[in-house]
Amino acid sequence: MKWFFAKLEIVVSSLVRQIRTFIGTHGSHVVLAYTGYGNGTQIHLMGRVVEEFHPYDFTKNSLRIYHFYQVAKLFLTFKVPNKKVYIKVHEEMFEVQTNSQGFFYKTVELNDSIKTDLDEERPRVYFSLKPFYQKPDRVWPGRFILPEQKTQLLVISDVDDTIIKSRATSFLQVAFRTLFFPVSKRKTFDEASAFYKDLQKGAYTGKPGLFFYVSSSTWNIYPVLFGFLEHNDFPAGALILNDTQTKTPVTDSTLKHRHKKARIEEIMSMYPKLEILLIGDAGQEDPQLYLSIAKKYKERVRAILIRESWWHSHFVVNDEFKKMADDIGVAFHYFQDLQELSESLN
Repeated sequence: MKWFFAKLEIVVSSLVRQIRTFIGTHGSHVVLAYTGYGNGTQIHLMGRVVEEFHPYDFTKNSLRIYHFYQVAKLFLTFKVPNKKVYIKVHEEMFEVQTNSQGFFYKTVELNDSIKTDLDEERPRVYFSLKPFYQKPDRVWPGRFILPEQKTQLLVISDVDDTIIKSRATSFLQVAFRTLFFPVSKRKTFDEASAFYKDLQKGAYTGKPGLFFYVSSSTWNIYPVLFGFLEHNDFPAGALILNDTQTKTPVTDSTLKHRHKKARIEEIMSMYPKLEILLIGDAGQEDPQLYLSIAKKYKERVRAILIRESWWHSHFVVNDEFKKMADDIGVAFHYFQDLQELSESLN
């Protein structure tokens, strides 16, 4: 079903582009910068180049029909492939080229390390479509997260059915909620935000955490999910979504959401000395995904936390996953409410 809608998006966009070409109307190009992440000497930056459109603040209350209109615009935005993007971090310059879908991904190596404790001392990142020595008219600011010196844990969380009620096993349910439910009307799990903020401070584990939200949703709805995280006061972090047509897949074909494994391993490689806490749900393939990571990196996995399927009144715990975790030597917990785990994570 996702494949069908992805193809539909391509067809509709192509048709509209041909009409606009025929009548001679084209928008200027802009950079959509996603939150990156770094370790002081490296920064992984992500973004997309598209034809200009008016951004919308999805944290605002809005009518369902207006929300639908704004989300539809995200899917019909015209991508700009093979476009060179210029990057400035402090006084260092880099460049990258967008792929066939207009996305760019770039890990930059810095000559000077970045301080990781004081936000006001961190250099900003800027993007341009012209070299900075030409003093471009338009520059787009970006941001990236860094661990603090006290950070000792990477908290890597799924989004759908882990912190937001989506029923992700049904594409139609996800599509309906995404298209017709404004951020303020989407339901979260009551305990999730407070528990995550406690993890950020080091509660339960004794290790302050740096947050990453990794989802199988497409980059098109980044503003919607980012708005949801802000509206519900989740800890600031990097939101990493799916570019299925262009990102290199993992070879393990048994994993339906195999791109998540590659993204998680990219994160782990940026912080090789930090433990990880993996949080997901039982509705899709998070248990299998996380166990495959634990098998490969068992010394680094603090625990695997799996939310039981909230829409099934008679959810049955799969003891086979627990047995697999025991064999690996990694803690594995099912939960209905994260507060149930406060003592188990010590």
